[in-house]
Amino acid sequence: VIYRLLAAMCTHNGILTEPAPSPDSVAKVTAEVIDILVAAAEREAGAGAGASSMLPDVSGVADSESDVRELEQLLLGGRRKEAVTFATERRLWVPALLVASHLDLSTYNSVIAAYAQASLRRFSPLSVLFHLYAGCGPAATGVDGWQRSLAMLLANRVTGDAQTIAAMGDALWRDGGAGHAAGGDVDVAAAHFCYLLAGHPPAVLPSFAAAVV
Repeated sequence: VIYRLLAAMCTHNGILTEPAPSPDSVAKVTAEVIDILVAAAEREAGAGAGASSMLPDVSGVADSESDVRELEQLLLGGRRKEAVTFATERRLWVPALLVASHLDLSTYNSVIAAYAQASLRRFSPLSVLFHLYAGCGPAATGVDGWQRSLAMLLANRVTGDAQTIAAMGDALWRDGGAGHAAGGDVDVAAAHFCYLLAGHPPAVLPSFAAAVV
């Protein structure tokens, strides 16, 4: 995939991320890169669709009427923080998020992170994205299914996501990709792929501190 990324860079005059001459130019190359990643993920999976992001048995619906009554009592008493904690523990995600949205950002983000940890498969595309939304994206990246996770991030750019993309590159460099166990260099190429999309420009030796040389 690294060769197709380099080809896309040449086609679009080196544009991969902001700043760029126009938003349209970034959107065009982003769509092309996403296609490259999805195609690579499908070839690796051998079946077109990746594994489900969801973990089993996570309905997010009240188990009993007593849960609803307890939540109501907490809110009737104006104890919104406690209500969020209770709803999160009971996996009542919609009430937890609704109430948390009227508290501080830290509380709201903590509910998003709790939902991702309890309901989504680790390192799945949705898990990586939701952890990014919760402000802890770099800590939630891994090498499993990295192509789809990276495609998800590129399709839903937010401020500061370059750090998460770079952290994904670090994980690939450190732990290896699909071909690493077989002695291949997929980990190096995949890491460079992420570094380029995180905005790290290629450098020349002896710049040993650069991510891409």
